[in-house]
Amino acid sequence: MRLLDARLDLHTGCNYRCVYCQNRPLPDKPSTAFPLDKLLQLLPILNKYCWSVFLSCGGEPTLHPQFHEIMRKHVPDLLSKTDVFLVTNGFKLDNDACAAIVESGITRVNISVDTLDAAIYGRLCGCAESALAVVLKNIDMLLKTRGHKKYPKLFLTSVAMKSTIEKMPDVCEYVAKSGLDGHRIQLMTPYDTVGMREEDIAGLADARAVFAQCKAILRKKGVVSDIPLSLGTKIESTLRETSFLKNKIEYLTTSMKKFFTAAQKNGCRLAGQLIHIDACGNIEFCKHSITQPGNMFDGPDMELDKQVADTYSRMRKDKMRCCSGECPYLVTKAV
Repeated sequence: MRLLDARLDLHTGCNYRCVYCQNRPLPDKPSTAFPLDKLLQLLPILNKYCWSVFLSCGGEPTLHPQFHEIMRKHVPDLLSKTDVFLVTNGFKLDNDACAAIVESGITRVNISVDTLDAAIYGRLCGCAESALAVVLKNIDMLLKTRGHKKYPKLFLTSVAMKSTIEKMPDVCEYVAKSGLDGHRIQLMTPYDTVGMREEDIAGLADARAVFAQCKAILRKKGVVSDIPLSLGTKIESTLRETSFLKNKIEYLTTSMKKFFTAAQKNGCRLAGQLIHIDACGNIEFCKHSITQPGNMFDGPDMELDKQVADTYSRMRKDKMRCCSGECPYLVTKAV
């Protein structure tokens, strides 16, 4: 059974500068696109060990100069057994990008929109206020391009924080009317970003009421919702999402592992499951782990298949269980 979940940065750069992004400030080295020749070596190995692959983590994948080729040809050819997810801010989803994504047959596209207030959107994303209208237009284009095809499922992802929580029901209304398949609302986690702790809504009294309103709006239209309201809500969304995944058993197994971990003190939500590969070739468990596999580009004789297999074996042993209490991935109190 393949229980590994990969995060692969097609590009380390981003056209946005989101204030809550854990990758700020940007590193001194210039942004990098994942080399195509290395990517073609890596994808079959991920297909072998991973039940899912997210084509982005810290960067914007549509910035890759060969994005259309990757989506049209290499993803369907080399990740045929894997549930593939694309995470994008949606700004560069032009006609050709939308067509390439639909032709790829990937499982899901997550488009990040935290608010429908253009001024707040611009401030949070570090972009022009007019960018929101472009993204919403592109979402409509992607919906029309997909038409009645089963894949990809199209989800909106929103980060709930003090700047967005009040008007989050407006975002849900948009999702319910737009034809999108689902809405995922995440709690803003301060991570290591400067000045964001005051945006944290954990423990905020009104948050639960807002999330309940969001849930009701989406349920009325039959939209899949993933909202941090309760364990029951999470289980419900997990079961609904299972219906359109290729690797249903693997998804349920990894979800059960997370639920089990959530019941334990200082349990890591990622241990034993997540592997992150950036466009520079660095492979890591998480940024807080002292045990790292290294770089896949080091040396011409790198046995990449063996390296990923070894990474998988060590992760399954939960080597990162006893990490610092300051780690943002350790289980924290629910809202």
